Amino acid sequence: MSHSSIDRFAAWTSALRVQDVPARVTAKARLQLLSVLAASYAGLGTAAGRTLLDVLRRRGAGGSTDVLFPPTGERMRTAEAVLAGAALGMTLDYDDYLWLGHTGHSAVWASLCVAAQEGRTVAEARTAQVAANEVAGRLGGLVVVGPQNGQLWSHVHLGGAAVAAARLRGLDAERTADALGIALYQPPFALWPGFLGSESKILTAALPSWQALLAVDLAAAGMAGARDLVDHERGLGRFFAYAPAPHMLGGLGAAWVSDTLAYKLYPGCAYVDAAVDAAHEVLRQRAGGGPTAPLAAADVRAVRVRAGAMTAGMEALSAPHRARDAAAPLTPVEVNFSVALSVAMTLCRGGLRAADFAETSLRAVSADVRALAARTDVEHDLAMTLDLLDGLDRALALRRFVAALGPRALWRAARRLQDDLSLGQALRPRLGAGSVGAVARALWTGVLGGGGRRKAHDGGTGGDAGPYDFGRAQLDVLEFRFSAAVEVELQDGTVLQATQRIPRAAPGWDAADTERLVHEKFLREAAPVLGEARARAALAAATDPAGDARPASALLADLSARE
Repeated sequence: MSHSSIDRFAAWTSALRVQDVPARVTAKARLQLLSVLAASYAGLGTAAGRTLLDVLRRRGAGGSTDVLFPPTGERMRTAEAVLAGAALGMTLDYDDYLWLGHTGHSAVWASLCVAAQEGRTVAEARTAQVAANEVAGRLGGLVVVGPQNGQLWSHVHLGGAAVAAARLRGLDAERTADALGIALYQPPFALWPGFLGSESKILTAALPSWQALLAVDLAAAGMAGARDLVDHERGLGRFFAYAPAPHMLGGLGAAWVSDTLAYKLYPGCAYVDAAVDAAHEVLRQRAGGGPTAPLAAADVRAVRVRAGAMTAGMEALSAPHRARDAAAPLTPVEVNFSVALSVAMTLCRGGLRAADFAETSLRAVSADVRALAARTDVEHDLAMTLDLLDGLDRALALRRFVAALGPRALWRAARRLQDDLSLGQALRPRLGAGSVGAVARALWTGVLGGGGRRKAHDGGTGGDAGPYDFGRAQLDVLEFRFSAAVEVELQDGTVLQATQRIPRAAPGWDAADTERLVHEKFLREAAPVLGEARARAALAAATDPAGDARPASALLADLSARE
């Protein structure tokens, strides 16, 4: 076997044993399973989710004897079940994520369904799930400085689903490397207008997950795949990154990107979570300790949201894709990618729940939510941006990470990033004239050390000597400080305000509370599908360590709408 990144991925994932996975990572993977399943259950209530399932049934996906598909309880071919689960989970942007990538769609669905098909145990499925997270997260890290972001790193699902399925089908390292080479041969490149402006976004993870399972079948049958697709000068990094970061591909078994799993408690982009948390706190303040209640849009004079650059940038980039007609019914995609709309809906509805995105519910509140969002100002807060970077720096040694990219490559990348995503144009109204440069200067002096004026935490990478070693990053201390502050001014002059530094259930939040919150999310979304009693039984089955020796097919039955 050669020594390409694909070969290293294949060798590590093939050799990984259940006992090799740290207990803390196993615990996070259990929660990831619940969070992903909850998001897919919630997707049943959307028009896009129902359309996809109807089309799959017409194409003959249903009626197979392969596996049970939990959200509907019907039997499907394995590949179509993975595709359907990944698509449903993205309908409301209600999915978990890690640094770097929204890996759960493929990691959970491919491991669970293929394990059930192959007669594997729950423990074997979970180990494959962790392996998928680790490989997919590194494929996202390779292209972190590039034209895509977050869910648009859709190529990561090729790697995640391929290693999970290959492992569970018993492929050796050679055949697993072939599967990765076949899967990554034609990586998808999702386009922003389709993602931010239409229901086609639900296919972002679904199609590459399906493609990866086909690649595993072909490799198992003897087809060879290229091994240098990740490392070659004309490979993945060349076309998916402005400044490839190959130093993010190593450290398997040493640095666990699964440590950075975050679980969404609200439907919507990760960048809205802290603002919605703060809006909930505003409602609690107004209730004065009693039961919270929605705010009437007419009672609110103005709303001001301060947030970091990622949140402000998302608001600006998604704005052209939102309806200009104030009377137009809201769509889930509009709300999911707008802080102003998400905060307005939280205030008007008394919360932000999956049930609020049903067509009838959206139509009922569209006028009030649009009116309040029009009186909502989203501003960039430089201190919050720097605080986010400091939270990453503790784990990743950002100054050394940037140095590994090379200053010249990074400068070229910054220019391309600004041009291709119009970041200067998008952020300047929220940053103030000339402040794109101010952000860069503050970043350099405040976080990256200004060429040595501040020695950054080395993230376990061994100080300033030697090459950057991702395997020594301290990912278990990483914090996602996607801070936001919400200020609500009422018509009577009352001002209510709240700040959330770390979104609840994100890295840096209390672990015990995170577990409680994810369990609540699962029950909230599973109960309408399974019934309250079966939802609680399914939660118990999925979280009981004694159940790890059970067949994965038995867990699928526990999670399914009907047996």
